[in-house]
Amino acid sequence: MAFTQMGNYGVVTHFTTGPGAPVIVENATIAGLFVTGDLPGSELAGDDAVAKLKKRRDELADATRRFPSARALLNPVLAELQDSLSRLSAGEVRHEDKWISAQQYQAFKAKGQELADLGKKREANLTSKQSNLAAKWLLSSHRSYVAELELHHRKAQGAAKIGGGTEAEAEADKGVSALPGLPFALPPSIVQGGVLLPKYRDAEVALKMGQTDSAAAMVHVTSGEKCVSCRLAFTVTRNGDVVQNKEEVRAAASLIGQMDYAVSSWLLLAITSAQTRFDFNKAAGTASETVSIQREISGVDCELIMMAETSNDVGQLCAVYCLTLR
Repeated sequence: MAFTQMGNYGVVTHFTTGPGAPVIVENATIAGLFVTGDLPGSELAGDDAVAKLKKRRDELADATRRFPSARALLNPVLAELQDSLSRLSAGEVRHEDKWISAQQYQAFKAKGQELADLGKKREANLTSKQSNLAAKWLLSSHRSYVAELELHHRKAQGAAKIGGGTEAEAEADKGVSALPGLPFALPPSIVQGGVLLPKYRDAEVALKMGQTDSAAAMVHVTSGEKCVSCRLAFTVTRNGDVVQNKEEVRAAASLIGQMDYAVSSWLLLAITSAQTRFDFNKAAGTASETVSIQREISGVDCELIMMAETSNDVGQLCAVYCLTLR
């Protein structure tokens, strides 16, 4: 008999042959068990595959000789095995459960190797040495950023499922297509030419940085034309109370201004608020490594983080700021 599942219980075995109760057979009366299902492996190519199929074919052919009553069940499987052997001999390859030509298979393998190499390069970019202070900080904190972004999106999708019924659930289950986008687009000058980082779900992630050590740098997460999230980091260099790199700070604010004027206006106020809070904490003896200023603007979660100031080689105070939009 043909069965789909079996369970051994000491002296008997239960065989599932269809709906309803299983067939119970005493183990002493079982002559043999043969797996007929799919071909062994969805990937069949070369001499190893031929050897496996021949071994399988010979085992089942022997079973038909030993148990003539099983031939009706085993012969279709033998025919499938023989057909697969003929295809392999003709130079075809079974890839992802489909028969294709050897040339197509080699193209698939080359593409797979190309994607694997690109994936390794993306990972290597996370630990690449950067002289740009903002880019260096963005790379060092990137994994925590992605983890927070995932948590943010899971919460949003959970809220959609609770409030929106089956239609919202379907949207939330679509993966990257369901990722909420920011209500503005990134200028092409920002998106193009970035250093590729590991993908977030199926969204592209890239780092774009300025030419000098204290210039701004940005990480952007994009899905097609949609910006899912972005981070802008920049350095403020001071000599006493005088900001030494005002043009670079203005350039950083201008980048955000190209996307959203309200966020850009808030950014300049947030920088002052962060510096004031940092100075107050320092005077009060409660200084920490970071200060965070948060606000929601036009449905966008905006967070500005100021890292503790450090002195550079010429005695100037340098602080890295990071604005996250999601």
